[in-house]
Amino acid sequence: GASAPPPPPPAPAPATSAPLADTARVRRWPEDLRFVTDRVTSVHPRPFAFSSRAAFDSAAAAIERRIPATDDAGLAIEIMRMLAALGDGHTMAIGTFPHLGFDTALPLWLRPCEDGLFVGAAGPPVASAAGARVVSTGGVPADSALERVLAITSGDNRYTRLDRALTLGGVAVDVHEGAG
Repeated sequence: GASAPPPPPPAPAPATSAPLADTARVRRWPEDLRFVTDRVTSVHPRPFAFSSRAAFDSAAAAIERRIPATDDAGLAIEIMRMLAALGDGHTMAIGTFPHLGFDTALPLWLRPCEDGLFVGAAGPPVASAAGARVVSTGGVPADSALERVLAITSGDNRYTRLDRALTLGGVAVDVHEGAG
């Protein structure tokens, strides 16, 4: 059978420290969160086969408390983390919405190897990065960044999450040309 994913790391600090204005956006997020949690609990045949209902409910409550002080992208990431913690490769949220800030992607195919993370293939304008070792992304060391992405990537096991994370993780990376 499938093994449960490791427990998610602690949630990062909210994307903004000052409460966001009481806007329609802030008022809509609880509805969006309830929609997600209701769908998981009413449609999924066995949502808690690899995790507990209490952990799921706790994550949802924590997200709801952070709505006033967290931007849209941060809330979307927390929902991705909550769903990934179910340990089910068929239940996920994928952050590909430009209006949430998920609008920058590079044409990179990243692959993990024993000696690091590498660019397996790359298209224009970064074609010269093919074969390069990924050193960091957004100033975060590649191995730490990969673990962060894995924590919000749904999958039945680490290998499924790795494949999905690397497909969706083609964002700005710093690379060393040539062999690592």
